[in-house]
Amino acid sequence: ASDAAADLRLGTNRGGLFIAAKVDRAKISDTSPESRFHPLDLTGVAGLQADAWTGALELASGGYPVAEVGLRHNGVTGSGGVSIDTGTLAFTAEGLQPAALSPLAEVIGEPVEGTALFTGAIDWRAEGVDSHGRLDVPRLDFKSPAGAVQGLSGQIDFTSLIPLQTAPDQTLTADVIQALAPLTGSQVTFQLLPDELTLSEGVFEVGGGTIKITPMSIPLDQTKSWRGELVIEAVQLSEFVEATPFADRVDLDAVVSGRLPFVIGPEGITFIQGKLT
Repeated sequence: ASDAAADLRLGTNRGGLFIAAKVDRAKISDTSPESRFHPLDLTGVAGLQADAWTGALELASGGYPVAEVGLRHNGVTGSGGVSIDTGTLAFTAEGLQPAALSPLAEVIGEPVEGTALFTGAIDWRAEGVDSHGRLDVPRLDFKSPAGAVQGLSGQIDFTSLIPLQTAPDQTLTADVIQALAPLTGSQVTFQLLPDELTLSEGVFEVGGGTIKITPMSIPLDQTKSWRGELVIEAVQLSEFVEATPFADRVDLDAVVSGRLPFVIGPEGITFIQGKLT
């Protein structure tokens, strides 16, 4: 915390001497080598009595409320924790955006519109730190490297916040992904680990058929390459041609199936010995 200002008050009650602080302002920053969140503004109240700290704090970003944080800490045992509740966060083109909260969200193209909410807790004691949380996404619309995403929704359970890790088999769905041809009925099942994203299933409907992604591991280090494979099942290619600059000069009627192995790295994507019939 930095740039802090607080009003202190001392007194006594049945529990003995207490110290209370009203935090008028403080700036909270992430000190890890790779920042997980951008600096946040903190206000609220905190108090100390009989070696027990308690607090009710509020976090904000750019004037927009972000989360309510409950603090507890026992100075004798060294144990305590914080609870985190964002309530429903509303993302709008003119207002709050995910990238303003965390650099991890910068991969999501702006503007992001929709709602999301997060609840979680971080507990500490002499033996170590435990943390968990849940992210609910009723609906989000945004731009992605694959195209505009409409109607992303799902629920993600985190088994750890430090480092960030999810339970296995988390699922997100999307109504439409506006890629070269519209992808509908999209669903991915995954697990986030500290160093990689493991994808156990991905299914997309397009051109009257389906495109499936075989299980793969995607490193979070963008300097590393990774391999995958697309399985094409009865997809009509005419929709892809209609989305190209050649649509006014080329007609193609072909329903294809096959497999397309690929490698993605810093240089882009390369297909290796793919075959469609």
